Amino acid sequence: MREVKVVLDWTPNTNHTGLYVAKEKGYFAEEGLEVKFISPHVYDYKRTPASFVERGEAMFAIGPAESVISYSLPPERPRMQAIGALLQDDATCIATLKSSGIDRPAKLDGQTYASYAARFEGRIIKCMIQYDGGKGSFIEYVPDKLDTWGIFLEGKTSAAWIFNHWEATDATLKGIELNKFRLKDYGVPYGFSLLLFGCKEELEMDPELASAFLRACEKGFQEAAKDDVAAAELFMTAVSKE
Repeated sequence: MREVKVVLDWTPNTNHTGLYVAKEKGYFAEEGLEVKFISPHVYDYKRTPASFVERGEAMFAIGPAESVISYSLPPERPRMQAIGALLQDDATCIATLKSSGIDRPAKLDGQTYASYAARFEGRIIKCMIQYDGGKGSFIEYVPDKLDTWGIFLEGKTSAAWIFNHWEATDATLKGIELNKFRLKDYGVPYGFSLLLFGCKEELEMDPELASAFLRACEKGFQEAAKDDVAAAELFMTAVSKE
């Protein structure tokens, strides 16, 4: 069995269900792979998933397209190669509380945005505001990673970048109404929300490893889609053991 480490983009959540199904059902093992998931909460979100791949501490990582793009800029850094998308579309949005009256990006001028301090993040928000007719001038506040959503709900910031099927669902369950601005509706063709990627040089040296990993992933995500309730229960059980 070959050990393969995969660094997650966030604490294990529904975006990763297919991966956990593939592991628990033995699909990775069928491909000769012993897969270990590394959650960012282990290192207190002090490092990016891509940095693990860069240093050879993991074979694959999950992250936004910006992670792959940013490694294509400095010539001294290794190139990252996307090999798959976890979601078929952009499932994110910029959210504001409906009670705030900020019902369009242009009204974010002069407001406070809860930032993850990600590469290109602030410039993306600026472009959305300007596309909607605003100046693109706002305050970028960077809380602790896991505090971003809570601080936003408390009204301490005016906007946050969220997942529709995660934080937005949490808001619905809590009876909190949101305004949601999709990036592609405001001049930013964002693409896939999350990518699975690795070091381009390493992937070229061992393309079969990536193929084997993706075959198992495909089985896991397809099974999760067929029976989401069973997949969710399996996922929660697996995560509780970690």
